[in-house]
Amino acid sequence: MSDHRFELSLRGPDGPHDLIHKTFPRQHTTTGAIQGAVDEMVNLIANGGESVSPPREARRTLEIMLGCLQSHAQGGCRVDAPIQDK
Repeated sequence: MSDHRFELSLRGPDGPHDLIHKTFPRQHTTTGAIQGAVDEMVNLIANGGESVSPPREARRTLEIMLGCLQSHAQGGCRVDAPIQDK
């Protein structure tokens, strides 16, 4: 199995940014995603600590996903962040 490779071109209020190349190692788990999330939540409640996926990261991920959907809906054009409702 190979790693996952992503490319992301960002454009902020100060103009375009360089293309970002990021390779993520393929993760092998012995439990499903939902079971892993439930196990983590139970552990956090019982022992405290910080989630492997904090809310700030979830918000950033959602912003990227909404940007992809908005770009697709507009024929693949670039969209600026933060995403504007249209």
